[in-house]
Amino acid sequence: LHSAWQDLMFCEFHDILPGSMSVTPEKDSLNALAKATDEAHRIVVENHIDWIKNQEKAKPYETPYFVTNPHGFPVKTNVEYEINLHHIWPINPEIEIKINGKKIPYQRSIAEAVCASDWRVRLLATVSLKPFETLRIEESFKDGSEIKIEHPKPSKNTLFFKTAKFDLRINPDTGLVDKLSLPGSRTSIVKPGAFGPVILRDVDHSWDSYSPLAETKADKPTHGIFGGVSLAFSLATPAEVLQLSPTYESHNDPDNAIGHPIRIIESGCIRTTVEAIFVSGASAIVRQYLIGHLDDSFEIRDRIFWNHRDSMLKLHVPLNFTAEESIAETLHSAYRRKPTEKHAELSATRWVAVHGKAGNQKLCLSIANDGIGAYALTQKNNLFLNVTRSAAYSSFAMFPEKDNWRMRKFLPRQDIGQQTYSYKIMVSDCFNETEVTKSADLLNMPIVGQTYFPRPAIHSKNALSMPVEPISVSSNDVIVRAVKKSEKGQKLIIRLLNTSEKTKRFRLKVYGLEEPIKLSIKGYELITVALKKNKKNISYSLVNLVEEK
Repeated sequence: LHSAWQDLMFCEFHDILPGSMSVTPEKDSLNALAKATDEAHRIVVENHIDWIKNQEKAKPYETPYFVTNPHGFPVKTNVEYEINLHHIWPINPEIEIKINGKKIPYQRSIAEAVCASDWRVRLLATVSLKPFETLRIEESFKDGSEIKIEHPKPSKNTLFFKTAKFDLRINPDTGLVDKLSLPGSRTSIVKPGAFGPVILRDVDHSWDSYSPLAETKADKPTHGIFGGVSLAFSLATPAEVLQLSPTYESHNDPDNAIGHPIRIIESGCIRTTVEAIFVSGASAIVRQYLIGHLDDSFEIRDRIFWNHRDSMLKLHVPLNFTAEESIAETLHSAYRRKPTEKHAELSATRWVAVHGKAGNQKLCLSIANDGIGAYALTQKNNLFLNVTRSAAYSSFAMFPEKDNWRMRKFLPRQDIGQQTYSYKIMVSDCFNETEVTKSADLLNMPIVGQTYFPRPAIHSKNALSMPVEPISVSSNDVIVRAVKKSEKGQKLIIRLLNTSEKTKRFRLKVYGLEEPIKLSIKGYELITVALKKNKKNISYSLVNLVEEK
């Protein structure tokens, strides 16, 4: 962990972090981050195996899959994983999934490796996990049975969804969201054509971004202000779809090749996934709308083929209510800001929320993300989420070519190529910072899962016990942010964050303690608890961030 932490801290350098460097250090820093990610992943896998290796041995034709909640709060979420069906191709058998001996609903999906057979399958199920809890999912199949999977065609009816938390309508002609509302409400929180990707003219500048024509005077930089006409993506034509993703028919029977700009690629009791393909010039976006029927979730996943230069890609969300304020996450806290007159850049980390009114009705739109960095909210009730931009590496673009020798060669642009982004979207009548923070946590750190066949006879002597809830807190607004071994000595460090503005009194339960610890935490405060185990009991104390009293 120390080695991975050093790599991560090195990449926090002020030109690596924002990407305002040249090509060579970009490669070096991405390699360092990949090394840190790999080391962390290996630690997770090895410790997860230690946690589960003494479980009961699998029965014949049964595949165990273990999932662990890495968060200090309960979660209800969809879990996806792939298994082999023992090479029984070409039969596509009926499958059963059980937790603690009870059947649970599941859904078949397309495996990542799209082979001609179905002996490799992807399964989808909804699970509820307590804080730090581990569950065993058991999969088995019946020989001789065979099922067929068909999905409905996209239409106004099949692209309208109702859940316990929202109503959603996707336009089959545009591929964009035309309605997103509270359940049963006629008032949409967004206007038609919401979540559309748009391209704004940007400058060739690694340390700044703005529209070059936003001001009348060309010599007056606008620093983070965007204006002018944006270039929108449109739903691809069938021919453009085939150009982006050729099919078997494209090569062997081109007259009968069919491209699908929008289609339903998953449908079942767990989730419906709608895929739409958008194009704009040389760039394209393959989008998936994921509607969870059991966990009431709405997620957008974008695979971006970015090929525009000196441009900014944003998601445009036209709001159907009067925006009073935006709230965006920062380090263990949040910023509140009023809408800006101009299209001004505002910093954000993992989530952004906007609340206001439509008449007398209070409304709030919250969006968690996995890496946008900034947004804009205008007084005209337009929300823009930054996605990516393509300035030249280490460039100011301040001098004309005749005065600047460096311009006499090809200049590569940043972020050109394939990228992926995810957004979890929530609607409510009022802002709930705790819920959007937890949603961002789960999006950026999903539950840990792996297929594993325990061998209890081998590992029985050194197996770890599995308490249902090793650590839990009694307040919904207080979140466990970190659990770690102390830097010095043998203490357990638990860091806790209050995501509300009010002081909270709560109880911290830790496995091994006879009684919970009674604590108080101020609004938005981050506290650290150090626990020390003696021969007879466990003591605790409050310490600062560097683990000193």
